[in-house]
Amino acid sequence: MLFGPVWSRRFGWSLGVDPFPSKICTYSCPYCQLGLGEVTTERAPFCRPKDFALELRRVKADFDVVTFVPSGEPLLDSKAWECALLARALSGKEVVLLTNGSLLYDEEAREDARMFDVVSVKIDAGDEGVWRRINAPHPSLKFEEVIGGMLRFARSYKGKLVTETMIIAGMNDDEEQLREIANIIAQLKPQTAFIAIPTRPPALPVKAGNIELAYEIFKEVIGDNVVPLTDDPFKFYPEDEGELVKIAKVHPVPFERFREIPSNCYVVVYKGRRFVRCKSAF
Repeated sequence: MLFGPVWSRRFGWSLGVDPFPSKICTYSCPYCQLGLGEVTTERAPFCRPKDFALELRRVKADFDVVTFVPSGEPLLDSKAWECALLARALSGKEVVLLTNGSLLYDEEAREDARMFDVVSVKIDAGDEGVWRRINAPHPSLKFEEVIGGMLRFARSYKGKLVTETMIIAGMNDDEEQLREIANIIAQLKPQTAFIAIPTRPPALPVKAGNIELAYEIFKEVIGDNVVPLTDDPFKFYPEDEGELVKIAKVHPVPFERFREIPSNCYVVVYKGRRFVRCKSAF
């Protein structure tokens, strides 16, 4: 359920929380490092509070934040908020939620998200058509409803709200689309607006978009709180191979970090670089 700590370009040393048995998400983004998986909007309990507390108490390494970054959309877990409260109480650290924001139209999901100290929402598109291409949402979801849910959440949330936008060539990196995205983000008034390009093997073949243009437009529309994520964080991975396997179940780890490929793991190649992915043990 826990993995890391790993270095996060956004939040420092992060202890990850992943209670999902496999990828379960409201989206099926072609750039997703977890590959394609089950797409649903049905919430269910995944995090087991008692087991979570026991595992957290056993963590000896130091970390800056506890980040709920499961194999999919964390707000599909109806127990995430309860584990978040435990994480804060037991660790004394900030608790971070990395969500695509697609379920924030639901009042219960919004209330759960408010239990976190930091919430990061994903905004990759400025209109319905681009959203369906770049995020491949569950058919029942509607773009305007999703954005409306994010806006309602932003108006009532008392913690630190940040946004993240993945820039993909030929999908959302033209000037018109970038301005539409930036205008939505500006309404949310995030503390920081992160922009990124794929750095790990994607589910489907995609190429990094024009992050320089995105940065210029976002700065113009949103302001100085725009941060591009382009540095290489791979050197910050832990030495312990058991911890590396836990991380590789959530996102690919550079091949050279392993002395040999562990069982239930395999190699993928992206941009001429080899990575290791590991299957869940659940």
